[in-house]
Amino acid sequence: MDPSGNAVLATLALPGPAEAGISRRAWRPQRTMWDGRLRGCDAMKEILAVVKPFLAERVLEALKLAPLEACTVREVKGYGRQKSYLDQYGDSEYSLAFLPKVEIQLWVDDARVDEVVERIVAAARTGRMGDGKIFVLPAVAAGDV
Repeated sequence: MDPSGNAVLATLALPGPAEAGISRRAWRPQRTMWDGRLRGCDAMKEILAVVKPFLAERVLEALKLAPLEACTVREVKGYGRQKSYLDQYGDSEYSLAFLPKVEIQLWVDDARVDEVVERIVAAARTGRMGDGKIFVLPAVAAGDV
């Protein structure tokens, strides 16, 4: 606090590129702790695709050249409309239970969402029930760890 009672932000003195011995082009200041700021992501969307496990590699292969900002992949279990039907995955049979799925979470520039969704649909659609779902959500804010 300054003498008038206002909060004062502390600044970190970071070495510049010359002091670090690297070129200006490759230099990026290193933060030692989270600065508490979240950046708005008005021009970003989050795409959440839930697909059958045997189709996940095909979807990821189709997304290799897609314009993605980030991607995460998780193994999940769940069901949709096919919950009362038997389904076969390889040698095993599942009934009235959570079915194995793969969740692919992507962050994409707003202008490229349609292109990425089309790639996912082209790679994952078999025409059978239970192929999966795609959700497109607004990415509200993001911060670096």
